[in-house]
Amino acid sequence: MKKLSLFALLLLAFVATAANAQTHEPSFGVLYTCTYPQGAWEDESNPGWLIFNNFNQVGQTIYGVELYQATIPQGHDNRAIAFAKPVDGPPNPHGNITFTTWEFTRDTIQCKNTVVRNYGRSITYNNCTNGKTRICTY
Repeated sequence: MKKLSLFALLLLAFVATAANAQTHEPSFGVLYTCTYPQGAWEDESNPGWLIFNNFNQVGQTIYGVELYQATIPQGHDNRAIAFAKPVDGPPNPHGNITFTTWEFTRDTIQCKNTVVRNYGRSITYNNCTNGKTRICTY
């Protein structure tokens, strides 16, 4: 009986941990505020805003369109984007994943260490091919 009870408790702990271990993904359809500590990537306003639209997920890759505030005359632009190769950070003592690292691609810019936290509320784009960082929150 003790072995059965121990097995049931271990199974319950595993299920609870698996339920808490959730990949952090960018949020689509919400307004992010973004800053560019080393200056804008291309024609972005700094600070500015962006919204991810046209969400489509194929396997572990998320595709979409990034609508962002720009310095060009119409005030915004659209770019195709992809978030790929998610790697979850280690779980905290409660079994919750606190961040997920992605590879982000937009046109000619790729950021190999894009960290998504708080289930999409915070995205920090690091190790970008343009040598710059972007920080977006909502």
